[in-house]
Amino acid sequence: MTTTREKHVNKKVNKLPVGPRNNLWDQTIWAIVNPMDWLEAMETRYGDIFLAPPLAGFPSQVIISNPQAIQEIFAANSHQFISGAVNKTLQPILGANSLLLQDGKEHSQKRKLLLPPFHGERMRTYGLYMRDITEKVMSKIKPGQQFVARQVMQEISLNIILQTIFGLNEGERYQQIREILSAMLDSFNNPLSVSFLFFKSLQVNLGKLTPWGNFLQQRERLNQLLYQEISDRRKGSESKQCNCQKSFTT
Repeated sequence: MTTTREKHVNKKVNKLPVGPRNNLWDQTIWAIVNPMDWLEAMETRYGDIFLAPPLAGFPSQVIISNPQAIQEIFAANSHQFISGAVNKTLQPILGANSLLLQDGKEHSQKRKLLLPPFHGERMRTYGLYMRDITEKVMSKIKPGQQFVARQVMQEISLNIILQTIFGLNEGERYQQIREILSAMLDSFNNPLSVSFLFFKSLQVNLGKLTPWGNFLQQRERLNQLLYQEISDRRKGSESKQCNCQKSFTT
């Protein structure tokens, strides 16, 4: 999600598209409970480029479904847009240092740190993993069988994350991380469960009695497992390095 950056702060923009202005509370509930229905209704009323009012913690923004306009946006200079500030609502999920919450020089610097693993032979290897994982998941579906696309895509994505990014494909920790990630993703299927992201008043930690408390517990457990895996990897790397040094000196 992005918004545009003006070179001159005081410069007025006179050509913003039209959009809903009344019953903002009703609009907010509608957009959270049934976002696709709301988007389609707004497009029918105002066209494929319309101005959405501040809803559910998001600032006012231009919603675009016009293919030509979308193509022009992706071809434009990225420095014309601000993404981090608009995506702050996602901070509980992504973390304060996520690349999606950064703009400007900070975004460019962190992006450069992430780029090396996504080049050349490494990407070709990732592609093979993705192909094999996709074929394995899709092989479970028989020809002519109906299935829910979201569930299948989630399973493929989850396996790709665990195997290519985390480097896990078996063991107790792998199963624990998989179960927690699956539970967290499934919780976002229910608009009522995910509403705590949009309303600060719902971010009350009462343990599993509240969606927010349950989310915090899952996130904390996931962090513990990931840090344990990182620590074990580092110890294993140090152990291998020591063994190599001993072999070299004897």
